[in-house]
Amino acid sequence: MTPHDDFLLLILSSPSGAGKTTLTRMLLERRLRGRASETEETMRRRYAVAEREIEHYALFDYIVVNDDVQRAFDELRSITVAERARRQRRARLAEALLRAGRVS
Repeated sequence: MTPHDDFLLLILSSPSGAGKTTLTRMLLERRLRGRASETEETMRRRYAVAEREIEHYALFDYIVVNDDVQRAFDELRSITVAERARRQRRARLAEALLRAGRVS
């Protein structure tokens, strides 16, 4: 394993951040305005960050769209379980089991 094998990149996107369209921007702005906790400048900055992240989606290992909290949680949990079971992460364990003769 290389030092960079210990991390992954993941986008946790709002459903309105899943694509770049005028409708997408309108939906995201409506969500942020509905919270009534964001200034206009903060909203513009948050949208710009979300847009840049989506533009670079190919750099990420996973994209989870948070359109349903339970489903997004389940996806994140599944990613965690799968990543922990990667062959590269379990190689030492497999080698130890082979050396101990505990593999049948």
